[in-house]
Amino acid sequence: MPVCEKSIRDSVQVYLGETSVREAGLEGIKVWRDAGGGVYNIQLKEIVSTIEQSLL
Repeated sequence: MPVCEKSIRDSVQVYLGETSVREAGLEGIKVWRDAGGGVYNIQLKEIVSTIEQSLL
């Protein structure tokens, strides 16, 4: 799920680290970029709530 860096920094209290993207995951990123994909720019709790509401 693409989220802007500011939203993550504003939402997370403890930074645990980062991992690299596996080669298999790069194809999905390319499709997202080619489609002009955007990012969420709201707090993570709001993103989760939005996703939960869309599943109901």
